[in-house]
Parts: sequence; structure tokens; C-alpha cells
Amino acid sequence: MYTWRHNNVLGVLVEAVKLQVEQNNVSQAPTNTKRYISFVKEGSQSRSYSSSSRSSILSSADDWCIRADLDGKGGFPREILITTLRPDIVIWSEAGKEVIIGELTVPWEDNIDEAHERKLTKYSELRAECKDRGWKASCYPFEVGCRGFVAHSLQKWLRDLGFNRRELKSVSRAASEAAESGSSWVWSKYIQRSR
Repeated sequence: MYTWRHNNVLGVLVEAVKLQVEQNNVSQAPTNTKRYISFVKEGSQSRSYSSSSRSSILSSADDWCIRADLDGKGGFPREILITTLRPDIVIWSEAGKEVIIGELTVPWEDNIDEAHERKLTKYSELRAECKDRGWKASCYPFEVGCRGFVAHSLQKWLRDLGFNRRELKSVSRAASEAAESGSSWVWSKYIQRSR
């Protein structure tokens, strides 16, 4: 029952992250665009334009792949390391030799900090093994409470992946609603079994 709720929330996040990865790969791909030179009249100052593009851990490459542990299709990429651990989301770039591990927990809100630390500890050895093989590895445990509270850890992960404020709000709301509806379903099944 609890796995069903977890996978509903994970499904929402995976769809959003897949889209973000695809958009990043397209925007980072080399193009044959023309460069324009801005000329400045003598005696006047040049205008500087601030870049509106947001920084992202994905901006270092254009070949990111994503795998999620949904419907038995997950698992850690064998080209990086063979392990029995199955992170919820793995994003990796072979060109950049970088891997990003995302791990969701849907705990009772009082247990969010404990769940976060538990997942950091669980994947610390995997990160170290990846680094030993020459891969830059980062781990992002993130939590959505079973009553819909979206922890700061999820928002940080989405921001680091390059989600803007509007996208972050939308994905957080969808994850919250998935957790709430999943908990409602779990509760109704519990009530039915106890009768």
C-alpha cells in the first residue's frame, strides 16, 4: 500500500524531471547560430545585458539520461557501477562522467529529517564507489510528507536541476496532491481491512 503512494508521487516527479532533462539536452546541444557583435558609438557606454538563463547542474552536458525505479524498470546504470541499490531516480551523463542520484521518501511529517539522514547514509557508499571510478556523484534525498507537505529538500533538488519558480511551484503542488490522494487511498484500505 505504501509503495503505491510512493510510486504515485515518484511518477509525478519523474515526468517533470524527464521533461527538464530533455529540454536541457536540446538547449545545451551545439548549434550553428550566428553571433552578433554589438557596436558602441564613440563616447557612449556599452550596455550590459544580464543573462536570463538559470544555472543548473544539468548545464554541464547535453547527453543526460534518466532512469526511474518505477514498474521494475529502474536500477543503477551498469556502465557506471554494478550494485544492488535501486535509487528512485538516476540522471547521468557519460560525456561529463557525472551521476545524480535522487531518492524520494514519503514519511509522516514528523519524520522528514530522520528520513533524509537515513537516505544520505544509505547512498554514501555508492557515491564513494562512483567517485573511485572517476565519476562525479551527487545524492539528493528529498521528501514529500504523507499529508502533502513538500520538504525544502525537494525544492532544492528541483532548483538545482534548473526548474524556474513557476515550474517548481507547479511540480511541488502536483507532488503534494499525489501524496495526499495516496494517503487517502491507503487510509481507506486500512479502514476496509479493519472492519
